[in-house]
Amino acid sequence: MYTGYFGFARPPFADPDPREAEPVGGQVEALAALHAGLAAHARLLLLTGPAGTGKTLLLRRLMAERHGPCVFLWNAHLGFDDLLNYLCDELEARTPGTARTARLETLRAALLRLLADGEPLTLVLDDAQNLPGETLDGLRQLLELKEVGYHLLQVVLAGQPGLEARLEALGPVFPAQHLRLRPLSPDESMAFVARRTAAGGVDPAGLFEPAALAKIAELSHGLPRLLNRICNQSLLLAYLGSERRVGVGLVREVANDQPPPPPPSAVLEPMPARPAIPEAALAGLDEPEAGEPAESAALPELHADPRDLGHKPLPERPRRGAVAVFGFGLAAAGALAAFRAGWLPAEADAGLRARLAPPPAANAAPRPAAKP
Repeated sequence: MYTGYFGFARPPFADPDPREAEPVGGQVEALAALHAGLAAHARLLLLTGPAGTGKTLLLRRLMAERHGPCVFLWNAHLGFDDLLNYLCDELEARTPGTARTARLETLRAALLRLLADGEPLTLVLDDAQNLPGETLDGLRQLLELKEVGYHLLQVVLAGQPGLEARLEALGPVFPAQHLRLRPLSPDESMAFVARRTAAGGVDPAGLFEPAALAKIAELSHGLPRLLNRICNQSLLLAYLGSERRVGVGLVREVANDQPPPPPPSAVLEPMPARPAIPEAALAGLDEPEAGEPAESAALPELHADPRDLGHKPLPERPRRGAVAVFGFGLAAAGALAAFRAGWLPAEADAGLRARLAPPPAANAAPRPAAKP
């Protein structure tokens, strides 16, 4: 929205092309160490850092500069069988069988062909702290694949600091070269903003006041993800206010509207494992404690007789009155049906009709007698 207003050729603080994103500060050292480790045929490289330090962009830059075959998987929530399928698809080496052993043999043959052509395959896994335990254990099998003294696969695992603890819990089966990515210093943060602005085609000195840059570096805590967010919102607010330069007041306003979250200072500790109950204590679990009766009263059965549980039955009510009322009602209904059907004798019928006839009105004229 603001790119044309400030003269940017492209959005400066969006996800850039990996080849155009110049690393800053500790990112330069981490990228150089990754290249050196892969060149030295290291089996496993571990890159960890807090969320927002730029690990994903660094991995994309590594793959863009890497000349050998690479497979990048950003979704770490996958099982080992899914990982095998991804690798076989990337290498165009799917096997018609579904057995894991068959897929491993097919993958081994494809990796061996790559090694014969030049370099081994590099597998890059992002957000690796989310890998299931089964997948981590399967990676150990892949790392052990070798031929004539050369390993067939190199693995780069990137994730948050909790990944290191997960690998240490697996024991010495994961010897890895560990690289830690730290947040940027205040000077490196301002250099990061200047490089992104210049890459978009605008002079950073004429766009951000020095006090604004210092405030942005303070609020971001050295995290590139927060640097991008704060700069993007500050430029948007300046565009809406028809301002040509971002001052410290605009940055404070952005911080008040949406204060950036603080950086993760430490990895959250997992819930402590519940220790197993010793077998020696299992035999005494059913023994009563001190002061508790040895045997508690047995619970009654669900379908026991209520009298056995102490419940008194309801008193029986006499039913003679109910029978008489029912008989009287039945007789009355039968007499009414016989009257309507004309089954009664003439005398009873005339008397019943006389009783049911409505009384004559008081001022009604007498009806003349019928002629004989």
